[in-house]
Amino acid sequence: MAGDRLSLLIALADLGHKAANPRLEAGGYPVCVLLNGMNGMPALGRMMTDEQVAEVVNYVRTHFGNSYVDRVTAEEVKAVR
Repeated sequence: MAGDRLSLLIALADLGHKAANPRLEAGGYPVCVLLNGMNGMPALGRMMTDEQVAEVVNYVRTHFGNSYVDRVTAEEVKAVR
């Protein structure tokens, strides 16, 4: 379990590493990254509910220097799965 948390923290840092990251403007991009993985990042979203994925994406999009206000919903995550 601790390894999963560490992986998630590393993934969050990677997704939001750049302040005001323009890739995060569209909420679908970080949803796809969480669900499918990218480069060395595993597909952590497969272990999460739609609501959890939405919450993680919304957190990344509003922290680390990002300030995107439109929220991703669990329904949108479900549509991407």
